[in-house]
Amino acid sequence: MAVSDIQDIEIQVEALVQVNKRPAWEFAIDIDGAPGELDILARDLSYEPITINVEERNFGSQQVTMPSGTERTTLVITLRDTRDKKLYQWCNKVASEVAHSDGTFGLPENYVKEVTIYSTTSKDDDPSPDTYKMIFTNVGAINPDRSAKDQYLEFPITMTEYKTGGFK
Repeated sequence: MAVSDIQDIEIQVEALVQVNKRPAWEFAIDIDGAPGELDILARDLSYEPITINVEERNFGSQQVTMPSGTERTTLVITLRDTRDKKLYQWCNKVASEVAHSDGTFGLPENYVKEVTIYSTTSKDDDPSPDTYKMIFTNVGAINPDRSAKDQYLEFPITMTEYKTGGFK
């Protein structure tokens, strides 16, 4: 390896170290109609913002991958709840806006919520947050544990994009 190659590598490593990286713990979230505590009590988020479906086609001995559609974004949020179950009660309220107790479904205008995910804890510092129109679809497993001293009860909720609309 020549001296100039080593110098080039050192320059690249130095540039990589100086890149201002986004910390994994830094995010904020807003959901229309959600209690104000939701952002503070959201422990983590998991979502795949871009999924393009593909279809393989054979042309002789060659195979070509062609796009065939886009997937809805599914967002899973792990929440800690308040002692008075404020977030759990909100989940019940939102679920009742989607599926009524008489077996009917509500109107999308009543249950589709705007969800905004910010890449910083300070919402004003994110110039282009991800925004989706989503439906509340699930409260996941709630697992109380008497051996979990000094921990808080957590449960996941799932929201699903109302319709696909392409990507930004």
